[in-house]
Amino acid sequence: MPFLKGAGPIRRTLPYLKSGSLIFKDRVKIVEIHCNWYPRRYAVEHLIKYGNPHDGLNAFHFWNVPQIQFANPDVQIIRFLDMTPNPFIRCWLDNGKTVLFDCYEKTRYEIVTQLTKILGKSKDRLKLESARAKDAQDYDNPAQFGFNKKQFCICEVAGQVPCSGTCPLPKKYLGYYKQYKPEELEKWNQDLDADYLTEKQKQKRFMWFPPHAKPVLDYLPDIEKPFLREFGQTPGKDIAPPDSYYEWKARQEKKIK
Repeated sequence: MPFLKGAGPIRRTLPYLKSGSLIFKDRVKIVEIHCNWYPRRYAVEHLIKYGNPHDGLNAFHFWNVPQIQFANPDVQIIRFLDMTPNPFIRCWLDNGKTVLFDCYEKTRYEIVTQLTKILGKSKDRLKLESARAKDAQDYDNPAQFGFNKKQFCICEVAGQVPCSGTCPLPKKYLGYYKQYKPEELEKWNQDLDADYLTEKQKQKRFMWFPPHAKPVLDYLPDIEKPFLREFGQTPGKDIAPPDSYYEWKARQEKKIK
């Protein structure tokens, strides 16, 4: 693969580019890097004795600038080669002012630490911006609902069933009327004179006697001994249907009155 060829091919891999820790503040617009590959002729003795003072900035440009450019795509980074005797970095701000960094005989780690401390965003700031970006992403996401979201409930989305608290729903959508047949509900909706008490009574009747199966007498909790004494005591044998029990109970109440 072509991007794995050349000097330091790891610099062009995505994990290496994402591992950079220097993120400039928003007011930084241009970064100038002034360094030399080779020392001047008069500095040969100094180079032999102390080394090249530009090595740290050259290593910074070679290893760290790809990470900085990947993390700061809006910042322009320029290198001026063999133009100044001393290595330094100049940063241009949005108000026209400049900030100079002396890089003489400094390693690339010291240069990164110095830039991060003066013009880089702190960890707390990055954490705050990450949280704000996540909140903004969740706010714009149509699949998120609740507080601080674009929609509090799915009923606010067009095409969804509205909340029953704000808009009356058809009875077939409510669990309160699950015992009714669709044609009965349709006929009931057309009856404008039906009141809530009649609906409640009809629902109670269907809860006790659903159309598909009638409850067995043994499962009724309010069976009284006089009824069993009158209609039989053996379950499943000579037991009157539940309708007879309620008729018998109504007759007993009339007798008491």
